[in-house]
Amino acid sequence: MDKPTYLIIGLGNPGEKYAHTRHNAGFEVMDLLEKKYAVKTRKKILQPWAEAEWTDGAKKIVLCRPLTFMNNSGESVAEAMRY
Repeated sequence: MDKPTYLIIGLGNPGEKYAHTRHNAGFEVMDLLEKKYAVKTRKKILQPWAEAEWTDGAKKIVLCRPLTFMNNSGESVAEAMRY
């Protein structure tokens, strides 16, 4: 039986201009989760997001960090969910 998959998406805006602002709260959470679970999100070819995944007991967890600006993040999120 396949393990259930949990997709955790951290929204934010790319670039230093938005670093440590309310616009990047989701990216800040991603940073904390990466540190806690000793993983690092990485961009894969042809994907508009960076991801990291691991198995935690009976479930698979995928972190997703869209690489588009907040206004366009829905496109990245929809594609990540289909993937």
